[in-house]
Amino acid sequence: MLAIQINQLSFQFPDAAEPLFTLPQLTVNRRQRVAIIGPNGTGKSTLLKMLAANDDPRIQAVGKIGYVPQLKDFSSESGGEQVKREIFDVLGEQPDILLLDEPSANLDLLNQHWLARELARFAGTLIVVSHDETLLAQPFDQIVVFGGPTVTVFTGDYAAYRQAEQRQAQKTEAAYHDYLAKKKALEIQVEKRLQQARRLKKGNTRKLSNSDKKAAGLTSHDKSERKKAQTAMALEHRIDRMTAPDRVKKERPLHFKDLTAPQLAGHTMLRVSGWTVVRGKKTLIQNIQLKVPAGQRVAITGPNQAGKTSFFKDIMARPQPVWWNQLARIGYFAQDLDTLDRGQTLWENVAGHSYQDVHLIRNLLAGLGFPPAQWAQNAGTLSGGEQVKANLARILVGDYNFLLLDEPTNYLDLKAIDALGTFLASYPGTLLLISHDQTFTQRVAQQIYTIRDHRLVDPERMAPVHLTSETKLLLQHQIDALVADPEADIAEIRALRRQLAEA
Repeated sequence: MLAIQINQLSFQFPDAAEPLFTLPQLTVNRRQRVAIIGPNGTGKSTLLKMLAANDDPRIQAVGKIGYVPQLKDFSSESGGEQVKREIFDVLGEQPDILLLDEPSANLDLLNQHWLARELARFAGTLIVVSHDETLLAQPFDQIVVFGGPTVTVFTGDYAAYRQAEQRQAQKTEAAYHDYLAKKKALEIQVEKRLQQARRLKKGNTRKLSNSDKKAAGLTSHDKSERKKAQTAMALEHRIDRMTAPDRVKKERPLHFKDLTAPQLAGHTMLRVSGWTVVRGKKTLIQNIQLKVPAGQRVAITGPNQAGKTSFFKDIMARPQPVWWNQLARIGYFAQDLDTLDRGQTLWENVAGHSYQDVHLIRNLLAGLGFPPAQWAQNAGTLSGGEQVKANLARILVGDYNFLLLDEPTNYLDLKAIDALGTFLASYPGTLLLISHDQTFTQRVAQQIYTIRDHRLVDPERMAPVHLTSETKLLLQHQIDALVADPEADIAEIRALRRQLAEA
């Protein structure tokens, strides 16, 4: 049964010369799941808003619609808790069609599992905008791909889409190499014909009159010479008419200027000895013991409101139990920290404070979604999301040897996250990172710590886990939900009950 039908849908801003996007057709049946992916600013959220409004004759949506937009302005509760509450409230309304815009952007690992379970249990039609590869690994029936003037629709899940994308890239590269081989073969033929013509001309250039040439039988040489030259010219015209196919853009290796002082090799950059993070009367993380060697990439994970951001702010304040190497030059990025000069261009803000090579800066800006045409744009005219990315770029290539990054992947699209991961994996300095993105963290970090029961611990050295009251409540909620579901797996319910009993 049909849930959503879209025909020849486009959206264009009033002052724009071209549509932001055009979606020729999209058909979604009941209970199907659709993921929407693509770079920021291409119209994904706009499409979701149009679906939620359901007042465009080109859109037909059947049933009750529940919509959770992308949340950027948070209340006193953490972003993750607010997102979770919004999703929980909408699910309680039992919609037939559920629209979610970046639902996992601020969720910690525990709540990401909660979201995956709730979406798996949802019996209606699901449309999700996401850049989270962990969420995208869930079963989807269609992938809607933004990124060009025309939106494309792929039938299959995200893994199948990536495989098809890779196969297409291989075909594109093969077509390009085939073009080069054919062009080279024609060029060889041109040179061969020209050499033959030159040899004929050389053997036919004695100082003889035309009558002498005719008497000597050299007229055929003249004809052969002209024929060879004409054939060469025809082949050259054929080469000129050949059109080079598109080629897959390959990432160039990032070449950093290592700003780390040579004498730091093997030394400690940051040591925290017994610091406790407190806000008001609440202890968030107690007795922190942490040492970060030079050149190490370290990540800190943990639940929302566990104190990760507060810890970063504390070590930046340098209280007595926190020791920084005197040669450390710290670049600190947070979503709410603004370092841009709005009177300067994007390029001036980023490159003007960097000692890195301009090629690296260009690659980074392009990877984060800033095309060259935007580099001369005044920073004050950038959108809110673009300003966050510009702040991130400014920190990444600044004159620092220790990067302190708090959730740098929030609201980046898939390609930008990939570019950031490539950048940080090659970074020669020291990195301390907070991130909820599991895939990204595993790719970048050499050492991962987590906050559990108000302590910063190494998961690989932890004793058996004793669940917190919050986790127990979540387990009980999952059990209750499964018990109420007539299609639930009894074995799964029993496993969760055992886990709760052993806590």
